[in-house]
Amino acid sequence: MIALAALLGLCAALVQGGPLATLGGGGASVALPSAFATGWAAVRGPREAVVLILVAAAILGVLSEARVGLYAIALMPAVVAGTLATAGTPGRRTRVTRAALAGWLGAAAYLALLAVTAGGLPRDTAVAWGLTTSALIAAATCMALFPWRPHDRRLFE
Repeated sequence: MIALAALLGLCAALVQGGPLATLGGGGASVALPSAFATGWAAVRGPREAVVLILVAAAILGVLSEARVGLYAIALMPAVVAGTLATAGTPGRRTRVTRAALAGWLGAAAYLALLAVTAGGLPRDTAVAWGLTTSALIAAATCMALFPWRPHDRRLFE
C-alpha cells in the first residue's frame, strides 16, 4: 500500500501543478495532495500518508522551482489532521466526517503557509471553493480506502 500511496502522491502533485494551476486562484486553492493525504492518514495511518506527502512535495517543488521542504512543511498538517481523525477507532461514518473536517483543516494550513510565502490569497470565493473541494476529496478518499484499513489481528482482546 505504500507504493500505491506514493503513486497517488505523484498523480496528485502532477494534477495540482498542471491542470489545477492553469485555473488560476481557484485551482491553486484546491490542495489536492493535502486532501488525499488526509483521507489516507484517516484510514491507513501516518506512515503511508507521509510517503504520499514527500512524493507530492518533491514533484511540486520540481514543477514550481521552489524548495521541496517548503511543500513538505505545508502539506504535513494534513497528515497530522488525518491521523487525529482516527482517535478512538471510530466507525466508517464518524471517520469520514472527521476526515472531511481534517481535510478542510489540512487544506487551510496548506493555503496559509503558501499565502505567507506568496504574500496573500485571492480575495474572491476561490479559497472557500478550494477548502470545500479539499474536504470532499478527503472524505471520498477515506470512504474509498475504508475496506483496506489495518485490522487488529489479535485473537483475544
